[in-house]
Amino acid sequence: MTQRGRRFGVALLALAVVVTAWEPGAAAATKRPFGPVRKLGRGLANVSLGVLELPFRISVVYEDHGVGAAAFWGSLAGIQAAVTRMVVGAVEVVTFPLPLPRVGYGPIVEPEFLLNPKEPVETAGSS
Repeated sequence: MTQRGRRFGVALLALAVVVTAWEPGAAAATKRPFGPVRKLGRGLANVSLGVLELPFRISVVYEDHGVGAAAFWGSLAGIQAAVTRMVVGAVEVVTFPLPLPRVGYGPIVEPEFLLNPKEPVETAGSS
């Protein structure tokens, strides 16, 4: 990777952290403020951190079903979830100025952020 590529990656990650941490004062009064800035931050966070779905899903399947299931089903579920989260994040980054049909500025995937301890992550086998 070139020096320019590293700088771009660091800048993108820093922008994701800053944008996701910033909430406008008026929107902070509502329970879950959605707007273009939050959509951009969510998209950047999901693109940059979506790969963490893999170890997370393996861990969840391991706790529920054991090591054999974690090695196979956890890996498959993690790859699928990581690709989904990163693609959705890229869509949100590209379309952040515009509300999308059905969801507006809200999240396309739940939980909104992978690393949000307040929202449970649903697995393929859970109901």
